[in-house]
Amino acid sequence: MKIIIYLYNGITMLDAIGPYEVLRNMPDAEVYFVAEKTGEIKADSGFIDLNVKYSIDDMKSADVLIIPGSTIAFVKEMKNEKVLRWIKEVDKTTKWTTSVCTGSMILASAGLQIF
Repeated sequence: MKIIIYLYNGITMLDAIGPYEVLRNMPDAEVYFVAEKTGEIKADSGFIDLNVKYSIDDMKSADVLIIPGSTIAFVKEMKNEKVLRWIKEVDKTTKWTTSVCTGSMILASAGLQIF
């Protein structure tokens, strides 16, 4: 099962790492951290950085797509047309597209219905 966790500068790390820690233990799970561009992603706390190896240009499909939240950085992501288009395209391939906390606002900005 291919699982993508989308990362962006200013995310709340728990919103990404929490799902990762649970889902990585599923049989046959392949979890990928993906960002708009490869490289360093900074947490909203300023204490943790992650080096992301995959960009949205590298990943076009998934079984599960997770969009983490943030304290305020989600507002910028809600306006990022390239990312919103990518979310809509990946969503067409997923069994589950989901979010944590304010990540739901990003999904709503992409035009996805939130349940």
